[in-house]
Amino acid sequence: MSPTHAVLNLPGVVLALKEAEESVSDIEVAQLAEVEAAHHSPESWADIQEGSEELSQLRRLHEVIAENSIEVCASTDLTYKRCDDVDHTGARKPPGQSRNSWSHAQKMLSAVVYCFGRHYRRGTHDWVEVSSGHFLGNPGRALEVQRYMVALRRRKADAGDTPTRGQSTSAIDPEIIRQLYDYNGDSSWNPDTPRPGQKGYWGGSLHRAAVHTVGVIAFHCLLRIDEVLHLRHEDIWIDEGEPNHIVITLPRRKTHQTGGIPPFHLWKLEAVEDTYLCPVQALAHWVKTSGAKSGYLFRAIGSSNQLKTDNHPIRSERWIEMFRNALVDIKIDPTLYAGHSFRRGGCQYLAFVKKWPIYEICDWGGWSSDFQHGAILRYLFDERGNPGNQRANYMNPNRQVFTVCMHCRRQCGCAGAVMIS
Repeated sequence: MSPTHAVLNLPGVVLALKEAEESVSDIEVAQLAEVEAAHHSPESWADIQEGSEELSQLRRLHEVIAENSIEVCASTDLTYKRCDDVDHTGARKPPGQSRNSWSHAQKMLSAVVYCFGRHYRRGTHDWVEVSSGHFLGNPGRALEVQRYMVALRRRKADAGDTPTRGQSTSAIDPEIIRQLYDYNGDSSWNPDTPRPGQKGYWGGSLHRAAVHTVGVIAFHCLLRIDEVLHLRHEDIWIDEGEPNHIVITLPRRKTHQTGGIPPFHLWKLEAVEDTYLCPVQALAHWVKTSGAKSGYLFRAIGSSNQLKTDNHPIRSERWIEMFRNALVDIKIDPTLYAGHSFRRGGCQYLAFVKKWPIYEICDWGGWSSDFQHGAILRYLFDERGNPGNQRANYMNPNRQVFTVCMHCRRQCGCAGAVMIS
């Protein structure tokens, strides 16, 4: 039996295909099955699709279902179960055979759940048998799949493949923002006059201003990078009675798809030493240097250090690439940071430096204040470098307690100092 038939004969998959097959006549389906059973070849399959849009659609549906359900076929073990150390028979794979990570397995499962839920309208509910041979829900949510993923994670943990819990990026702190500001702050960055001795010239003054402005806004407003990049000029309001006060409004965001998002009120930081961290001054500088007066605030930038004529925002992937290039310039490992580093870093800055209460941070960043899912905690505690007490010294009566500044990472008496040992 071919892999396609092995999958399509499963009771649950038959039910999943039922709605699509209702639009095709029984005669056409029977002819399709006979030809496939006789030949089992892509060429023969393609021939019977000639001139039939309905059968062409059915073919695409069958192929996607088969591709996402190939775990039932022994011949597809290398394709689907590459993450596992055992094959479909339970035998351990040879040491030299390639294996993918636990994170890769999670992405594969997410793709399957999304495919069945979105494209085939199976929803996100558990896959259950409501009667003999009749199933409801999403196959990716089946109990067997969940049990397999739990077992796979244990085997991966035993093998040393344990991802960092709850986070994949480090938090940006004010010191890194200051270094980026000092390095990129002058106007000599342009494609015609690269700096002497610079190995990789990745962008001009406008590229670097976009990195700084988008990052500072995301840092202070606890926004996702994509949310900042999709801001338009009409989303920024300047208080005529108080020019140092601006208001940012979001039409929608990840957790508020239909609007109703409270505005973000930002004020100019008056201290000269805080200029590098001021979102109001950064935004004013961007508007002046970019020259854009309508449409998206952060429009795509061309290689000539000018905004592109079409009204499209900078893609988040492109911005992250520019941001990581800037980190390389100041000799910081770029692999530890991504767009979410600013949202995480801003959360820690408001909590430890500005001493905001947790409920105010939740309200400002759009997190639930009931702590049901503990999302805010994953942002407050940075496992990759957040200063804190060493666990071995928690109960040590002789441990030395001192203060460290979140700005300069040195002992000092400023407002940003926190107690550690």
